Amino acid sequence: MCLYPALARALQGLADDLAAGRRRCCRVGRPAAVVHAFDSSLIPAVVYQDGGTLKAVPATSPRIQVTVDPELDAALSEFAGSSRSRAVRDLALRGAEALREEKRSRHDATGLLQRIADGDDDRFDFSVSAELHANRR
Repeated sequence: MCLYPALARALQGLADDLAAGRRRCCRVGRPAAVVHAFDSSLIPAVVYQDGGTLKAVPATSPRIQVTVDPELDAALSEFAGSSRSRAVRDLALRGAEALREEKRSRHDATGLLQRIADGDDDRFDFSVSAELHANRR
């Protein structure tokens, strides 16, 4: 079954005209170009089928839409090479790594403070700290 019969007829007509060496005008008001004869067997038949081998192929990974606000635009202009989408991906991955590192750091700091408060870490001496604060006044 042909989904676009008018397109198929137009393409077949163009192929027939080219094979016969007839001139064809593509746009109204433009002179037709001289077409040299060629082997029409080199032109494949145009057939659109519903289903079969012409199934829709979705993207392999989901996509997201990102609004380019002034901050992102500045970052893209600073770091984008030939591909803005690659730059957005790289910035997102680097930002995620920075956020992971910040979370790890915060967790380590909280753990250290908890060990100090429990008396499990002897690197911090409260009496020395109290003395230093008393000398400030």
